[in-house]
Amino acid sequence: MISKIETRDDIAIVSLGKIYGNDTISDIMKFAKSEVLKGARYVIIDCTKLEAIDSMGTELFIVRDHFIGTRGQYFFLSGLDEVGNETINGFGSASGHITIRNFPTLDEAIRFIESTK
Repeated sequence: MISKIETRDDIAIVSLGKIYGNDTISDIMKFAKSEVLKGARYVIIDCTKLEAIDSMGTELFIVRDHFIGTRGQYFFLSGLDEVGNETINGFGSASGHITIRNFPTLDEAIRFIESTK
């Protein structure tokens, strides 16, 4: 589930809860249609609190591909541990998607974005 959505200038930050499951899929798809996403140039999916993944995360790639394809924006992960990164990005790669860059922390993702502006 999504625990929080916030914006910092043109960065939308989506913080996930402890479990990535069916409710998270629904939340991610709702976020994909939200006004917050429409106003963002960058999106960070913050996985710092994530403890378990009950889904392969395909919807992240669908949203990312739509987000980048329609608006030329940038989409990142942060705080996803090695196992989670391997699960989500491994499945994405196997499905023909380009991996989503994962930063160790939210602050590092924000610093990277700020350095590219």
